[in-house]
Amino acid sequence: MSKIIDFFPQTEVRIARLNHVSGGDADIFSKSGRSTHVYVRAFTPVPVRSSTAVQCLVEYSVEEGRSNNTRLLGRTTVTMELENGMRLNKIGGGFKPANYYERIMGEQHGLMDISDRPGISGSYLQTCRIRIDGKGDDDQGNASLEGTLILPLRVEVEDEAPSTPSRSFSRLEMLQGRPFFKSVKLGLPMED
Repeated sequence: MSKIIDFFPQTEVRIARLNHVSGGDADIFSKSGRSTHVYVRAFTPVPVRSSTAVQCLVEYSVEEGRSNNTRLLGRTTVTMELENGMRLNKIGGGFKPANYYERIMGEQHGLMDISDRPGISGSYLQTCRIRIDGKGDDDQGNASLEGTLILPLRVEVEDEAPSTPSRSFSRLEMLQGRPFFKSVKLGLPMED
């Protein structure tokens, strides 16, 4: 007999380096009187591997608001694999894709916590901190994103009966109180 269980696993998400995709150089060069355009998106999670795993794409882009229009872009795919014997029933509600944009004025070299900003708050990104600029070329790790991703999942679990009359725990009882996914893999391409 199987049971349906709702889980809300969380995992770290990180984009440590962004790629220089357009503009004259890889330096954002934020300073007083200049603007920087920042975009963060976390897409709707999708089931993969015959519903034995879930993937979520996270994207971060920084665009310089000056004459050479430097643009940096980073993406990562977070994959959560379910334990053996578990199967995704559906991706639950209560959270939405992240879709954040902000025009930021002036120099910005430190980490900015944008967790409570419109477009992030209430999304799959429970926490989100970004860095826009630093000394030198910003595709070398100055521009980055770190945060916590939450995935509301409903899974089907086989509840195996104990093999002996002694008190042993069923698979369902053992799953309660511990993470239900085997591993989290970052940077994998999306699968169809």
